[in-house]
Amino acid sequence: MSYVRSLSAGIVAASLTCGLLLAPVAASAQAASHQGGRAVASGLRLAGEVTTLTSRKDFDEALAEGGRLTVVAAGAEWCGPCRASAPAYAALAEKYPEAGFYRFDADDLPDVARALAVESIPAYYLFRDGKELGSYVNAAPAKLNDAVRAAYDVGGAAALAPARQR
Repeated sequence: MSYVRSLSAGIVAASLTCGLLLAPVAASAQAASHQGGRAVASGLRLAGEVTTLTSRKDFDEALAEGGRLTVVAAGAEWCGPCRASAPAYAALAEKYPEAGFYRFDADDLPDVARALAVESIPAYYLFRDGKELGSYVNAAPAKLNDAVRAAYDVGGAAALAPARQR
């Protein structure tokens, strides 16, 4: 059974009432490419694009990019709210082109989901220089926009207290 689907029914049910994110992208973990308007990771990040992470290595490399805001979104292909909110998440990537916006499927990358302690989807994690600034589960588009804007404009965790928003 998949990592996210193995969570309790109450947590998964609660996640279905949520806000923003992910449209699945078919991708090969071996090759970097640009498919259907979405960048697919393996060393490729285009400004204003949402990049799909296809491995733990891609995740680690995304966090290692220093000096800029990195936003990581966790979701799953079967998650309706994740797919439905993909345009709002993509709009944030376009609005803040100097930041890195990434997504991953928690079923496909359970090691990344465990590393982030994903309990419900969609979930969003903000990082700078590999340090987590905050996390937001089932965030409304306006709330996530405010958090990204604060971290992007101010450039730090001070604007995002408390660190975890659950």
